[in-house]
Amino acid sequence: MANYITNLINSDTYNLVIASELGMIAYSRFFSSIPAIAEDVELISLRELSMLAPTYKQKIRYTFTWMKYQLYLAKMLPYFNHCTVVSEQEKQILEQVAPKFKKIEIVPNSINLNNYHNKHLTPKPNTLIFAGSFTYNVNYEGMLWFLEQVFPLILTQNPNVHLTITGDHANLPLPSVANVHRSGFVDNIQAYIAESWASIVPIWSGSGTRLKILEAMALQTPVISTMKGAEGLNAIHNTHLLIADTPEQFAHCTLKLLSDSILRKELASNAYKLVQQQYNWATVSTQFLNIVASTGTQCIQ
Repeated sequence: MANYITNLINSDTYNLVIASELGMIAYSRFFSSIPAIAEDVELISLRELSMLAPTYKQKIRYTFTWMKYQLYLAKMLPYFNHCTVVSEQEKQILEQVAPKFKKIEIVPNSINLNNYHNKHLTPKPNTLIFAGSFTYNVNYEGMLWFLEQVFPLILTQNPNVHLTITGDHANLPLPSVANVHRSGFVDNIQAYIAESWASIVPIWSGSGTRLKILEAMALQTPVISTMKGAEGLNAIHNTHLLIADTPEQFAHCTLKLLSDSILRKELASNAYKLVQQQYNWATVSTQFLNIVASTGTQCIQ
């Protein structure tokens, strides 16, 4: 990669380099003469590994890894003109790690709202959807928690509730619970989401902002999420979505949403407006392009 970058730099004239994600920051010395942006720096997941490691040995290992990354970023970020992160939480952690670096901008994850259409689809009563591949372990852990501790509580109160789980299931086992359908990969995930009364996001770790929440909101399907699942979004409980962190709370919120058509409509409408105003690519791309334009005219001091 270093040779490839060097050859590119030597073969043409560039006004700007965008080093996307942590792995590319290491190559900054090969383009040190060109203005650069460190794009989408993600630290929460690294910090969580040190905090949530299941064994003592793993905790020591991940803690040392986290410490090395902190020193590494504090040293390397000054070589960049700007740095972007996807949420306020990521920005706060980065400010702690590199307190002397002041050029941190929040550019949230976003979707192209023009690509989401659900007007011709009618939601099916008492249907839930979880959209997420189990190749990403965070999704699998969340679904285990939901099926073991939450869904039985829901079925006790309303045995007509059905859950569809989409995405690659990676041949991983799930508890045997009634009314659960594993669709696997589907060609049109939008139709599955739009036809559901609610989208669930029982996520307990990871970082960034959940595109599955933005997608459900864009399709005007109400969302029930853990606090962690909704982290990074300017979404308010009872206004844009429902947030619950215990099995009892999650089951209660789900049953409440399924039984209250007015609440479903209000949450769906408010959430759609939130995506339209803050997480639509048409808006976010302008923000990012402004950073690109301003950085491209700078020289590292």
